[in-house]
Amino acid sequence: VALRDMQPGDAVTYSYGEHPNEHFLLYYGFIPAENPYDFMNVTFSKVLSFLPGYDETLDLKEFGGVLLRANAPDVSLLQVLHAVLREAGDDDAAAQARVLKAIAQVCRGLEQEYPTTAEEDETILQDPSKSGLSAGAVTLVQWRLSQKQLLRRLGKSMEELATLMQED
Repeated sequence: VALRDMQPGDAVTYSYGEHPNEHFLLYYGFIPAENPYDFMNVTFSKVLSFLPGYDETLDLKEFGGVLLRANAPDVSLLQVLHAVLREAGDDDAAAQARVLKAIAQVCRGLEQEYPTTAEEDETILQDPSKSGLSAGAVTLVQWRLSQKQLLRRLGKSMEELATLMQED
C-alpha cells in the first residue's frame, strides 16, 4: 500500500522499522551501514566486572540486563553506577563524571573481549574474497564490527561528557 499516488518510474522505498542490527541480521540477512536504533544488551554483572573492586560473588541476576546504545546508556545503568561509584564528599558533577568514565571503561572492556579488533574486521570487509569466508560469515563480521563501533561511539561520547562535566 502506497501512502501517495505513484507514477511510473517513481522510486519505491520500504521501511524495515526501528530495530537493532541483530534484528536485521536475523530476519533480513544484512546489517545497515548506519542504524541509530542499534543497541547491545549486557548484564549488570558483566558491566560491573570491568570496574575495579567488583565482587564476583555478588548475585546480580535479578537485575537482568541493560541496553547500551551508541547515543546513550540505559538510565538504569546510570542509576546503579551512580549508587555504586559515588564517594563521600562527591558533588553531583564529580559523581556523574565518574559514572561516565566507568561506562567508557566498560565499553573498552567489552570491545576487547572480541576475538578480533575492529581494524582486523575492517580489513576482512575491504576484500572478503581474501578471507576465505562464506557470504554468511562475512555478514557476521559486519555485525561484529557494528557492535564494536557502537561500543566505541558510546565510550567516546561518555569520555567527552565526563571531560565537560569536570571543566564546569
